[in-house]
Amino acid sequence: MKPSLTKILIDFRNVDPGVFVFHCHMLFHEDHGMMGVIEVLPN
Repeated sequence: MKPSLTKILIDFRNVDPGVFVFHCHMLFHEDHGMMGVIEVLPN
């Protein structure tokens, strides 16, 4: 996957729309891509 060129569609249930951050608590993982932003759109 190429950063900023890859999109992933995930079906969330009962989640408020908005922008959320996700990350791994292991710094090495976080530094190598396991950190990002999820934008949840309204139905």
